[in-house]
Amino acid sequence: MKILPFLFLFITFVCQSQKSYPYLYEDSVGKQFVILTFEQAQRLDNATEFSPILWKDHTSYYQLVDSLCERKLETKNIEIQSLKKNIDTISIWCSAYAKSYELCENKVAMLNNKNEVSDEINKSLKQKVDSLENYNQKTEMELKQSKRNVGISIFLGFISTIAVFIFSL
Repeated sequence: MKILPFLFLFITFVCQSQKSYPYLYEDSVGKQFVILTFEQAQRLDNATEFSPILWKDHTSYYQLVDSLCERKLETKNIEIQSLKKNIDTISIWCSAYAKSYELCENKVAMLNNKNEVSDEINKSLKQKVDSLENYNQKTEMELKQSKRNVGISIFLGFISTIAVFIFSL
């Protein structure tokens, strides 16, 4: 039983001695200090290049954080402006592409219409050629028939002439 209070005191002491870093420390005179681990200070120094600010006596923790935040905001604003310019450029490209695509679609539609019209013209021309060929075949047949008729007529006329000559003698 006597060990239990000592164990409780030991756990309390260990828990109180562990502080989370960074934290703000104020001494008896009223000066405020930022307490950091070595790794945190090194990362802060490498990332921000504010080592002169860290070592000034009048800089408080809040002023340091504000200046760091302002610097970070400035760099982010510059990045945002650059990204906005990129977005504007890309949107201009997209609108130009959309116009070009629309023109291409219009040209394709016009070509399709021309192809349809030329197909219709070709069909009508083919029909006319077919009808002309049929007409030509009919006229050739009629010509052959009329040649036969003329031949028969000449033959009959010749025979009738001979018959009239023979009978008139």
